[in-house]
Amino acid sequence: MKKLILLFSIAFSLHAFAQNNHSIHYNNPDSCLTPPPVAVVGASCGPSVLYLGAANCTQYLWYNSATGDSVIHIGFTYTTPLLTQTTTYYVSNFDSCESVRVPVLASIIYLTAEAGTNQTITCGDSVTLTSNVTYNGTDTLSYEWIPVSGLNSTTIANPSASPQQTTIYTMQVTDGMCTAYVYDTIIVNPANYGVNFTANAQLFTAPPFNVQLTNTTPNISKYNFTWYFGDGTSLQSNNITVTHQYAQNGTYDVTLEATNIVTGCTDLKYQEAYIICSGGSGCNQSANITQANPVNGCAGTPVVLNCNTVAGANYQWNYNGTTIAGNDTSFYYAYDPGIYSVTIILASCPVTSSDVTVNMNTPPPIPTITSNGNISYCVAGGSDTLSAPNGASSYLWSTGDTTQSIIVGTSGNYTVIVSDAIGCTSQSEPYNIGASPITPPELCVVSLDSATGHNILIWRKPAATPVNHFNIYRQGTITTAFNLLASVSYDSTSIYLDTSSDPALQAYQYELSIVDTCGAETPLSSSHKTMHLSLSQGSGNTINLSWNDYEGFSFPSYNIYRGTSPANLTLLTSVASTLNTYTDSTPPAGEVYYQIEAVNPSPCSSRSSEVMNTPNYSTTKSNMVNENNVITGMHNYVNNLTGISIYPDPATNCFTIEIQNAAGGTKQEAVVEITNIKGQTILQQQIQQRKTNIDISGLAKGVYILRINSNDRIEITRIVKE
Repeated sequence: MKKLILLFSIAFSLHAFAQNNHSIHYNNPDSCLTPPPVAVVGASCGPSVLYLGAANCTQYLWYNSATGDSVIHIGFTYTTPLLTQTTTYYVSNFDSCESVRVPVLASIIYLTAEAGTNQTITCGDSVTLTSNVTYNGTDTLSYEWIPVSGLNSTTIANPSASPQQTTIYTMQVTDGMCTAYVYDTIIVNPANYGVNFTANAQLFTAPPFNVQLTNTTPNISKYNFTWYFGDGTSLQSNNITVTHQYAQNGTYDVTLEATNIVTGCTDLKYQEAYIICSGGSGCNQSANITQANPVNGCAGTPVVLNCNTVAGANYQWNYNGTTIAGNDTSFYYAYDPGIYSVTIILASCPVTSSDVTVNMNTPPPIPTITSNGNISYCVAGGSDTLSAPNGASSYLWSTGDTTQSIIVGTSGNYTVIVSDAIGCTSQSEPYNIGASPITPPELCVVSLDSATGHNILIWRKPAATPVNHFNIYRQGTITTAFNLLASVSYDSTSIYLDTSSDPALQAYQYELSIVDTCGAETPLSSSHKTMHLSLSQGSGNTINLSWNDYEGFSFPSYNIYRGTSPANLTLLTSVASTLNTYTDSTPPAGEVYYQIEAVNPSPCSSRSSEVMNTPNYSTTKSNMVNENNVITGMHNYVNNLTGISIYPDPATNCFTIEIQNAAGGTKQEAVVEITNIKGQTILQQQIQQRKTNIDISGLAKGVYILRINSNDRIEITRIVKE
């Protein structure tokens, strides 16, 4: 007790003396045996207020210099003024005497990247992507370019690119803390092979509608050719002449596509309304694209095209007269500018709509947020003025404000969307002010939830930290833009089901942050991106699979599963994680389903995250596809390690929990808790039998989180109420 009183007296005296005299007398550190402190450095990307710390001290004295000078602060942490460059502070330990001062580095890191001007090539040529990176840090920079198509490398600063169509390449450069982006646009002029053809007749007034088409393209031996006849059929043929018979009345577009055997680049001849047939039978249905011609969109954001629906019909979308494989729906997401149409086929009778031209406009530059203010971590009061670049037609901040500048009074991650006169938008990267010093949380895995067809996120919950809740962010329509999706309280299970996701359509990317008990938010965590699997028919009976990389953890290989129904998938093979394609040369007869899996070598810990180390939470799975690209799934939960089974799932009015205890007896005590996806407790029940029925007839249809506390075991899964 005397020691505590003495320390308090010393601290009070030092503080009062420093406040009154701005200097203190300290003993010669060369003869002082007080151990020096352990410094906790701070770093920020760009100008910032930093929070420095020290440990293993009795009393902490902070200075601007290594010797002499006055004490600027007393305490185990020191909040710097707004810094624009790296600055060194010094801290000592005062017990009976003062230790030597230890340097504490406040690093202000600048990482910027600028792209060169847009480059134009002809398909088949190559160009070097340019990026001018400025960096004042000491860590190793890593690079990642997307998309991967046409690149000789995705992990170097200046790769060679040979895209076959106009492409906006995005480069992310990071040192592990700071990140910058570059956008290089390569404009690809189509190859000009002089593709052409003629027909022996174009106008038919009575059947049979037999047409002989002649390929008049020069240097025909250099290319592989595909004919598209405008009635939903096509023909691969390198013959000079081909014949085709139209079955119905109609006006048909004809396209001849030439693919260079060496480069893979294509050129085509598209003849609109080239063949006209009348005097025979016609189809009863119509085909019309809903959107008015032309349709104006923004590069990087798909334009949704819709057509009329016909019961029992098949749909074939066409781009520049060529059929688009694998799109048997009444809608299509158009990413590329060009001419689109849809063929609706009913009872083998095709009708093709009129053409619609889609134009893609360049969005405005990605805005950079600047700030001017004095919000400090965990300090009441203060404000910060955030500004977006001028010149935009409109602004939309994550706060809902629509002015160029906003004044904020709380810590957090802020973004702004700018729009141009056409309506194209760009979104800034998140800008964090008054950041929490807590380390951002770590996602364990993001996967398809087989029971619901949505994405499920699992993360590691930090223990014994002043955390209020977690914020979940999902990537928007722009590469660098992450938007707040949901918040999950610290007391809730560290699982979130993204019911707004549709893994059948695309991959999704997620990041997390922590909001602490001071109301301050951390920067965003490293991201996880799901896999999206697609299927196409190969030559003969083979089936081609392709998928994007899972991003978030390193792993050695992908597992490929195959089955004749969603319930009987078995491991087909494994391929290296550097590969993203596979051809199944021997698929079984009938309908075949596929799914891709990646296994996290460092799965979530049951103690740190309340998530059991089961296959459900250590693996990520892609969407499930068959010839119709259908997602489906079923889920009866069985954990052989813990002896807990849950069935059926989905359930209608009740489900069964079966718990086998270590001795194999019939009695087992446990507490069952059901929460909704927002973390709210819906039902809690104590069970004492090995097999117990849980009544959920009073619950609304949906997805629920199920938590079972059984002796020293904690089991968490989900249950679907139909």
